[in-house]
Amino acid sequence: MRDFDELALIPIEEMDKDELELFAKQQYGADVDKRKSLENLRDQVSKLAGLGLSNKAEPAAPTGQPEWLKNPTNGRVFKATPLLLRRTDLLPCDESGSLI
Repeated sequence: MRDFDELALIPIEEMDKDELELFAKQQYGADVDKRKSLENLRDQVSKLAGLGLSNKAEPAAPTGQPEWLKNPTNGRVFKATPLLLRRTDLLPCDESGSLI
């Protein structure tokens, strides 16, 4: 299982039940019921994050905010989400990873 810092960098859709439980507890102070389905847990955590993943298109980043963020430590590029936009260690970039 990944630690909390790693979880903040991956999409909720890729987390397993244990990771979703840890992320919800650490980030939002919320308990989730791991007896529920993985899809249900992902929906619950995405609602906590204000993302609403349930078969909806991801909203475009508001004007003035980057669409992509780059981790300067490992060079990975991420689609900007409300959660990732709060992180001060990620840098705005374009889809190819070029800093803007």
